[in-house]
Amino acid sequence: MSAAVSSPPAASPILAPTSASPPGTSSSAAHPKPGVVYSTKGEFDIREHYFSLLSADPTKSMPIAAIESLSALCDATRAGTIHELMSALESGANALKASIPNAISLTAGCDLFKRFIIAHAHDDPKDFEGFKQQLQANGHLFAQRAREAREQVAEVGQKVVKDGCTVFLHGHSRCVVGLLRKAKERGTRFRVIVTETRPSLLGLRTARELREMGVECAVVDDNAMGFALKKAQVVVIGAEGVFGDGSVLNILGSYQLAQVAKAYNRPLYVATETHKFVDMFPLDQFNMNIDQNIIDFNPPEGVEGATPQDVQEFVDHVPRTLIKGLITEADLLRQAAAENDVVAISIFVNPAQFAPTEDLGTYPRTLKEDLGKLEALNADLNRAGARGRIEALFLPEVAELYPSGIPLQEERQRGAFVTVQPLASKLEGGPRPHFFRGVATVVAKLFNILDPDRAYFGQKDVQQCVILKRMVRDLMFPVQIRVCPTGRDDDGLARSSRNVYLGEKRRRVAPVLYRALQACEGEYDRQREEGVAKVPVEEVLKKGYEVLDTADSIEEGVKTQLEYLSLTDKEELEDLEYIDVRKGAILSAALRFLPAEEGQGTVRIIDNVILKGE
Repeated sequence: MSAAVSSPPAASPILAPTSASPPGTSSSAAHPKPGVVYSTKGEFDIREHYFSLLSADPTKSMPIAAIESLSALCDATRAGTIHELMSALESGANALKASIPNAISLTAGCDLFKRFIIAHAHDDPKDFEGFKQQLQANGHLFAQRAREAREQVAEVGQKVVKDGCTVFLHGHSRCVVGLLRKAKERGTRFRVIVTETRPSLLGLRTARELREMGVECAVVDDNAMGFALKKAQVVVIGAEGVFGDGSVLNILGSYQLAQVAKAYNRPLYVATETHKFVDMFPLDQFNMNIDQNIIDFNPPEGVEGATPQDVQEFVDHVPRTLIKGLITEADLLRQAAAENDVVAISIFVNPAQFAPTEDLGTYPRTLKEDLGKLEALNADLNRAGARGRIEALFLPEVAELYPSGIPLQEERQRGAFVTVQPLASKLEGGPRPHFFRGVATVVAKLFNILDPDRAYFGQKDVQQCVILKRMVRDLMFPVQIRVCPTGRDDDGLARSSRNVYLGEKRRRVAPVLYRALQACEGEYDRQREEGVAKVPVEEVLKKGYEVLDTADSIEEGVKTQLEYLSLTDKEELEDLEYIDVRKGAILSAALRFLPAEEGQGTVRIIDNVILKGE
């Protein structure tokens, strides 16, 4: 079931440099030129094409240039079979990788394009020329979509830039600059501190571009990193590559920046496109298959300082443990496809999560629409050459998962269930004691049936995530739980199937809950930045209550009831009096909307924010 990349053994193409000669020549008459892919059908200098792309467009990243170069090779080669085409692409990719000392970012683009080709080659079409023309058209579209990913990263990532904050940067990243541009366009007020990033001085390029946007920007010497970072609230860097373990490769100095950020309890985000994900697992800084001579005990004669090299190629490995989060264009499903070969989707309205008085009978069921979206997503993943595909849909019948039956009255239920106590009885489990027993039971059954390596859940149901992590630990499931950011509408409302119950008037009021959480988060961040070690919960929640007090005045006729606004620890969900800034906390809330129009019922929405710790 693996979708690992493999290519046919080389046949007619020959990668230069080699002892063989181009077809039609003798070894004494000609020698292969570096970067030229030779075949019995012609030749193409892919290395020259690659560097000309980067020279012509300074905004183009190495993976995109690699993708466009391989696409151009498809156009130029006169391969007569899929076998010849794949061999030519393999030779071209190897030529590109051999052309620079640090080929990890470039490798990500090459691997992505080869997966794209393989995905379109499995039918072995009889009309190869027609197939190749279609492949070329899709290949150019693929490169265009990869370029558009940067804009999507900016759209997602601008949310980490809070109004009035100071952002710390290092080096130059097109994704990071785009993210800040988007935040500026949205009216967010912020300042930037950026290191010079010697010896490349790429930080000066970043400062110049930001100042042209009207962003207040301070440039500091690299040696002042530890001094200056304390004045910032968030750190954002780019990446040349994202490894399979979630660690990243970025410009030299990023590792020490991450260490300083950890010491100051500042969150470090990495903004990057998923086409930079590479299926490699480096052990440390010195085992990354990169040629960089940073420590040189035998420098050239006359050199007293650091050994000269193409300084823009120096890179650092930043472990996943030092990274607060990756900012990519991928949602939950795309993230799963970027990190796995095979993705299975479960769609199941679980009766064990409903009480007799709840909306099991009327809960929105949009299976046909969901299947259409998944089919379109899978086609998109196929066109994009993503690592994984949606290979399975799990659509069980209730009787299959609950052979003993599942009446809604809990006292009448029979059979085996999974309960995680006392976590399941807190917060959402108070008014709905059945809910998390149903969640844990059905997920445990899914894990037993599917045996996944990783399982992806949204942060919106944060208590569910905490409970499932505990279940996985205690029952020793060999599964990694990945928590993905809450999906939100443009006005901040957390997405939910039940939002359709709100109607227009209540929908206009609903974002007030997220604004209240943001107000609480802002107060916590303010006190933390002032050096308060234990932030009083009462002072944090007060800011949220002030926002929620305005809810009933937003839209005439809309009335709300606050069920809870709570601050708990991240492990046991115990209520807190003070927030230890080293640990952070979970800030969560539930708001009930009373009927605003005839025929409406009561609607309940929930949301949460994770307050940063170390």
